[in-house]
Amino acid sequence: MKVRLHRFLKTCLAVLAAGLVFVACRKENDAVELPKQPAGYQELLAAYQAGFKYLSCDYSGTTTVRFENGTVSIPPDGLKIQDCRSCAPRVVSLSPENKMWCLDGILSGVRYHEHLPDEQATVVYAYIDPYTLHLYISNGNVLDFPFDESLLPREFRMPVIRITHSGTEITREAYVEGSITIEDPDLAYSEAASFSASMRIKGRGKSTWSMPKKPYKIKLAENTSLLGMPGDKDWVLLANYADKSLMRNNIAMEVSRICGLKWTPQSRNVEVFLNGSYQGVYNLVEDKEVAKHKVNIGKKDCYLEMEEAFDEPLHFRTPHNVPIQVKEPKNLSEEEWEKVRTYILDFEEALFGPDFTDPVKGYAAWIDVESFIDNYLVRELSKDIDGNLRKSSFLTLKKGSKLDFYHVWDFDLAFGNADYFPDGNNGPTGWWIKDYGSLSVRNTGWYHRLFQDPAFVRKVKDRWKALYPELTTVPAFLDKAVREMGDAPARNFKRWDILNIYVWPNVMVTGSYDQEVAYLQSFYTRRLSWMNDSLAGL
Repeated sequence: MKVRLHRFLKTCLAVLAAGLVFVACRKENDAVELPKQPAGYQELLAAYQAGFKYLSCDYSGTTTVRFENGTVSIPPDGLKIQDCRSCAPRVVSLSPENKMWCLDGILSGVRYHEHLPDEQATVVYAYIDPYTLHLYISNGNVLDFPFDESLLPREFRMPVIRITHSGTEITREAYVEGSITIEDPDLAYSEAASFSASMRIKGRGKSTWSMPKKPYKIKLAENTSLLGMPGDKDWVLLANYADKSLMRNNIAMEVSRICGLKWTPQSRNVEVFLNGSYQGVYNLVEDKEVAKHKVNIGKKDCYLEMEEAFDEPLHFRTPHNVPIQVKEPKNLSEEEWEKVRTYILDFEEALFGPDFTDPVKGYAAWIDVESFIDNYLVRELSKDIDGNLRKSSFLTLKKGSKLDFYHVWDFDLAFGNADYFPDGNNGPTGWWIKDYGSLSVRNTGWYHRLFQDPAFVRKVKDRWKALYPELTTVPAFLDKAVREMGDAPARNFKRWDILNIYVWPNVMVTGSYDQEVAYLQSFYTRRLSWMNDSLAGL
């Protein structure tokens, strides 16, 4: 970039930007000793003459100016540079009476020398704005160090989803025809900046469907990769209305990935428009279903859900009150269904029987113990109100294999966002999944019973110890994800003005998005620390 040089006298300059002043006086008579130059000036002049581009300035201790080709360190008693990235700079002008430079109309003590070379001049005023370092020197020249804008970190722009449909009201009962356009202007996830396709849309969710910001299910005409996720027809838009951090599902899936469950649904944060109307920030998520890149089981294997509000035709409750229903296959025969029920009943009988710790006669013969442990750690660390074997928990039962917790789902009410825990146990301390299921609560005590086996406890502790270092990285993951959303949360909460009101079942009403994120960060960090200490003591 071509550097700029201009003279104070011709402009009698009043500029915008902030800086620090170095005062040095000298007489115009060349026989008088020239004023002392500030430390670092000659280095800055050399960088200017070489055409270096300014990158940053550090004000802590010794001032350090960084250039694309090196740095210049300036002692605290040397050149002073004012930071004018958020304010106006001082006005530089010349007093005609005594030929002295003025700052904001006040004499600086630095005299004007029109014919003095740059190498012998001294600094009147120096400041930075967002894109340039400016040095006004006593001979009337201005040395501008431009900033190469291509070196700026690019602001991430969240993908935008625009859905249009026929105008018919969207319900959970039937799909409505429409089209979808996905814009990824930074090509963060996609090979093209825009993608469009026909699709069908309907509502989804249970309690979440009753909230003003609706969740949706999308079905494309053919398997398609969206925003870099594996190709599929079925996709979900999670609204996260009650989760004012907009991030609980994101960090739960990060914990799931760390814990190594067999499948962790991928998701992207997006902004959604519905028939031109802004709907806010959503999670675009892979839908939960049997597929090679999702729940990878055979056509005759079973994909099961624990859901107390039964919505599948094949369902039952175990003697220990665990609700089980079959999600897939939809055409399971009565004979196969009876085999599934019998298997689960036999498992419960072994688990609660006198020989439950025996590796052959006990529970271990019936379940994939490692998957039960990984599922437990995700649910317990998140203190998931629904993770107590009553809702949104998913198992597989493959022929010739064992009962397996395959993946996790639905965490908008986790991480301190549910106020209806028994006995007010909604804080970051205290067991939830481990101790749930005693006769005084619901008796759905698979984990309550498993923790009575010292061998199971040892495996949980060993697994936790192996995972703990990476679990400590989740707060940094959250920070990055929030930064990437930019000002999208502000738009979301302008559309849904709920930051200052209670939304069921919030524990806290913080009043701002930043405080919502801070509360989530604090809950996770304190929960992680408490579990680390408490598991060690088991």
